Amino acid sequence: GISAVHSFDPDGDQHEHDDSVDLAIDGQQATAWSTVCYADRYLGGKHGVGLVADLGSARTGTFTAAIGSAPYQVRIYAAPDGSQPASFADWGSPAKAFDGQAAPATLSVRLSTPTRWVLVSFAELGKDAACTGSNPYRGLITELSFG
Repeated sequence: GISAVHSFDPDGDQHEHDDSVDLAIDGQQATAWSTVCYADRYLGGKHGVGLVADLGSARTGTFTAAIGSAPYQVRIYAAPDGSQPASFADWGSPAKAFDGQAAPATLSVRLSTPTRWVLVSFAELGKDAACTGSNPYRGLITELSFG
C-alpha cells in the first residue's frame, strides 16, 4: 500500500489543498483530492501539480490513480529509495503519460524498477462547475493505490 501522500506544487507556493490529500487514499471513489481552481487549463505555465505517494520503501508493483476530472493530461513519475525529488527536473522523465477526454478514468503503471516515490501530476485540467467563472479549471484524484 501507500504509507503517506502529500501535494506537489514546486512551481507555485509549494501547497495544493494539503488539507484534503488523505481523501485520495481513503478507499472511497466518492471522495477526492483536488487541485485549486485555475484560470488556465494548462496551469498557467506550471510543469504540473499533483500528489506524491510514499510507498514506505522501494518496491515493484502496479500503481493506480483514479482520475475524476476531464479532459486531462496526467503524468506519473517514479523515483527510487532515498529523498523525494524536489523539482520536476529531479523526477526526470515520466514513467507513463496519459491523455484522456473522459472521467472517471483509471490510470495504471507497472513499476518494474524498485520505486519508493510516485508522483501523479496534472499537466492539463478540465472545467469544473465547483470553480468560479474566472478560474474554471481543476483536477481531481479520487483514489491512489499500489499493489
